[in-house]
Amino acid sequence: MENELLLKSIENLLDKKLEPINKRLDNIEKNQQEIKETQKTILKFVTEADSEFMKLEETTKDVQKLKKLINISNVK
Repeated sequence: MENELLLKSIENLLDKKLEPINKRLDNIEKNQQEIKETQKTILKFVTEADSEFMKLEETTKDVQKLKKLINISNVK
């Protein structure tokens, strides 16, 4: 009986000590999830921006080609 009471007391003490640690772990996991979501958002933004810059670069090249053609046509 004494051993059971002692074990129960130890268990209760451990639970009290572990509770703040568990809360901190939960907060860490929550923060990690938020970081992952932020990383996904940033990656999506950068990917979309890169795609838009590539389109702009292609358009700029096309405009430059057109300018050259117009200049050549005007010279003749």
